[in-house]
Amino acid sequence: MKKKQTFDCYSHYANKAANKERSGNYAEAAKLWGCALLFASLEASKKWCEARRDFCLAK
Repeated sequence: MKKKQTFDCYSHYANKAANKERSGNYAEAAKLWGCALLFASLEASKKWCEARRDFCLAK
């Protein structure tokens, strides 16, 4: 029996945010880091999202 594939919202938003940040679109990256934060389950991931969001907002 095949394992049901699940969609990882945290990874989806974190990857999109990182790509926007790399391309210099900091405003959009900040929004996406905020979305990733909502889906982060680990404390370390939450802190990372907050740090990246704050960095992008400061740009």
